[in-house]
Amino acid sequence: MRPGVLLGKIRLPTNYPPLAARILDDWRGLYSYCKTRRLSIYVLEEEHQRLRALADSFYAAFRDNPQVELDETLYRVLSSVIIQGHEEQILFPFDLFIHESHADILPIIADRLRNSPIIVDERAFIDRLAREFKRIKIILKKNDIRIIKLISDPRFISAIGNLFPTETQIARQLGVTEATAEMRLRRLVDVRAIQLKYMAHPSSFGCSVQLVEHLWPLKPDLRKDILYSFEYIPGRGISCFILPSGENVELEDSSTVKASNLLFSWNLAQLDQWNKSSWEVRTQLTAAREEEEFSLTSIEVELGEGKEKKIDHIDAEGIDILQRDQGMSLELLEDHYHLSRAEVQKRLNKLVKEKHCIPMPYFLHIGLENIHFVYYEGERSELAQMRSNLAVLPQAELVCAAKKLVGVICLPENWSYSFATDVEDLKTEGHKIYYRVACCNAVHDPWKKAMYLYNRPLS
Repeated sequence: MRPGVLLGKIRLPTNYPPLAARILDDWRGLYSYCKTRRLSIYVLEEEHQRLRALADSFYAAFRDNPQVELDETLYRVLSSVIIQGHEEQILFPFDLFIHESHADILPIIADRLRNSPIIVDERAFIDRLAREFKRIKIILKKNDIRIIKLISDPRFISAIGNLFPTETQIARQLGVTEATAEMRLRRLVDVRAIQLKYMAHPSSFGCSVQLVEHLWPLKPDLRKDILYSFEYIPGRGISCFILPSGENVELEDSSTVKASNLLFSWNLAQLDQWNKSSWEVRTQLTAAREEEEFSLTSIEVELGEGKEKKIDHIDAEGIDILQRDQGMSLELLEDHYHLSRAEVQKRLNKLVKEKHCIPMPYFLHIGLENIHFVYYEGERSELAQMRSNLAVLPQAELVCAAKKLVGVICLPENWSYSFATDVEDLKTEGHKIYYRVACCNAVHDPWKKAMYLYNRPLS
C-alpha cells in the first residue's frame, strides 16, 4: 500500500461549474482507493465495477451535456465515458483512477485551481486536467524502457504491419516471455505512456499546411484548424493552419507561407529505469552537428500537394478508425471494409505506403514533461542547422517553411533553464529565435481526425 495525502488535507475549490465540480467531487471520493493499487497489474474486476458505477452515475447526470459522450467500446473495456475539452479529452473515471494510482495528482491540482481564477469554461477545465495528467512521471522498469525504445523505431512498426505491436511480437523481439511483455505493455498503454498515432496526410484530403504570423490572440473558432499555435512575443502569434488547398485564413496584419515538411524525432538514448538517472547529460542547442547525426528514430512528412489520387470516403473512415483505436485491433477494420483479415492488412499497408496516413509513436510520462514551443526565422542554411539541432533533443515536432520553422520540443525539467540560456545566447548572436512554455492559450493538435479533414473542404 502506498499512503497518499489524507482526504481531510484536500480542499477542493468552490463555485465551479456543475460538470467540473462533479468531477472533482467524485475524484476526491476515489482518491484513497487509488493509493492502494499496485502499479504493474491489470485493473481488477472489482475496480472495474467501482469505475463503472461512477461512470453510470455521471452519465445519468450529464448525458445531455454536449461534452459528454458514451462510446460503447470504451465503456465496456475501460468502464468510462468520454468528456471533451477544446483540444483534449479525458476518460471518466478511468483517467482519474489510473493516473492517480501513479502519483498524488488531486492535491496538486486542487491547490492550483484554488489559487487561480475561477474557470467558467468547462472545456478549458478538461483541457487543463488532461495536460496535468500528461505531466506525470511514472516509474519505469527495465522492460518498460526496452519496449518504449523498440516502439520508437519506425522500422519495427513497419515490419509488424503498421499496427500497434502485440505482446507476442514484443516478446519475440526482446527475448522475454509473453506474460512479461503483456504485463508491461498493458500498464504502459493504460497510463498512455505509449501511443501509436496515425497522422492523416493533409494533401490526401485536399488540404495544405500554412504558417501564419499574426496578431494575438486568435478567435477561438479558428483553433479547430490549427496544428500548432502560440504567442511568441507580446501581441504577436505564430500558427500552423491546415486548410483546404487554395484557401487562406484572413487575419489582420498577418503574413502567410506554405509549410514544406513536418519532422517528428525521438532521441531516447538517455532514458533509463527507475533506479538509474535519466537525462543527466544535456544536449546543447547551440552545438554544431553534421547531417549524419539524424537517427533512425525520426519520421519526415513531405507536405507537398502533388498526390494524384485523393483519399475516398471508405479509406478516410478506415484511417479514422485507426486514429481512435491506435491500430490495436483489425476486427474494427474487418467490419468496416467487409474484407478478410489478410485483405484488410494489405489495404492498411497500401494506405501507409502511399502516405495517406503515417503511423508514429508518441510517449508520455517518461520525464519529458516540460513542453516548449519554438519559432525560428533564418536563411536556408541557418534553418537547416536549427532543425538539425532541435531534432536531436529527446522529443521534437518541427514544421519547416521558407525561412521559417515552428516546433514543439519536450524536455526534462532539469534541461529547461539551460535551454532558455541557449536561446538567449543565440539571440545575442543575431538569430531570430523565440520560445514559450506551453500554456492554456497555446495549441498542440497535429493529429487531426481523418473524417474532419475529409469533410473540411466541403465547408
